Amino acid sequence: MVRWYPGDLVVALERRYPPESVHSVVIVTKFPEAVLVAPVRSVLGRYDQVVVQATITGLGGTALEPRVPPPEAALATLPALIAFTGRPERVIVRIDPIVHWRAADTTSMDGGEVGGDGGPTLADGLVRTNLPSFGEIAGRARQAGVTVVKTSLASPYRKAIRRFEQVGLRLIDPRGDDRERVLLELEREATRAGVALEFCGEEARPLRACVDARRLTQLHPRGLPACPERAAGQRNHCGCSRSVDLAWYASHPCPSGCLYCYANPVAEPSPDGGRRDP
Repeated sequence: MVRWYPGDLVVALERRYPPESVHSVVIVTKFPEAVLVAPVRSVLGRYDQVVVQATITGLGGTALEPRVPPPEAALATLPALIAFTGRPERVIVRIDPIVHWRAADTTSMDGGEVGGDGGPTLADGLVRTNLPSFGEIAGRARQAGVTVVKTSLASPYRKAIRRFEQVGLRLIDPRGDDRERVLLELEREATRAGVALEFCGEEARPLRACVDARRLTQLHPRGLPACPERAAGQRNHCGCSRSVDLAWYASHPCPSGCLYCYANPVAEPSPDGGRRDP
């Protein structure tokens, strides 16, 4: 299996991993329209199975995701992606991550954690989040034919905390009862939308996989089995199967500039200042 991020790597994909040697191509992207344009579309069309995981958080175009398409644009691509991949189950929407943040100069909370110790909670009204967007995005994804939605809560990586601080914000990491309330709300909204919800790396919920050999085997047009071995070097609560990354963020930094990203994005604002506040 090849896990791939669209962009300037389409030529390398076919050269290094010819279609006859690849079980599935799994694309994780915030730019789903890139899958549908030349030359990407024609190259991908030569592979047995393409699975697209379109990340739509509701924050596209804000200071948290300054160079990501707005959610309306990404959602509009879903019917075409389903038609291209051949089955609705091959298109997954990632409303991922759910981010909580507040102004860094808000002094009524200590540190970046809330909940769990009798201290401040998310109900204090000082914390902002994209959680309210989850239900609408999930509902529109289901209307387009999508059956599975993935999500997680943003992790407080040190590099992410620094990026938030640089723009006057503080990344919040819900803990204890606050975290459980968020998870339950996500589950309720997913049920209301009619989609199956899978959490990524969430220890309080069942183990799931983004590169899922079982699912890829079930969906394969020729019924070929995917490699069931678990990927090495992942988090303890990650069920991903072994795959090959065609690119890595150290050599191909993402230009999106997402503040919460664990990777190595380009975080500077766009030259024309084209972003809106979260």
